[in-house]
Amino acid sequence: MSYIRSVSQSEAVAPGGWRGLLLLLFAALFAAGCTPLPLAAPAATICPQPAVAIDPAWLEERATLAQLEFALCDDLTALRRVHACLRPGDEIWTFATPPETWKAGAGRAGFAILRDGAIVGGVLRCAE
Repeated sequence: MSYIRSVSQSEAVAPGGWRGLLLLLFAALFAAGCTPLPLAAPAATICPQPAVAIDPAWLEERATLAQLEFALCDDLTALRRVHACLRPGDEIWTFATPPETWKAGAGRAGFAILRDGAIVGGVLRCAE
């Protein structure tokens, strides 16, 4: 009497056969797609940076997100970067360099993003 029995291919693959293997594979893919990427960049590194450093003395007045979005309506890439950068509690301010820089042909103006009182990014909208 022989105690060795032949195993079908579906039994050798998984307890539920090929159907069970496919379900297991889909479950693994779904679980992998729902986990956050460990290499996500911190918010401070994705904030848009203007071509010039913004001096806090240049800040003029608080602005709304709607004002910033209107100013960036022609630059969707910058708008997406601003949206990715913004966190609850962040402030948006307008800024402009002093009048003498405009007279010298080096004036700059735009929007600054402040987080906890520090400028973390900005968008240049006017340069002379």
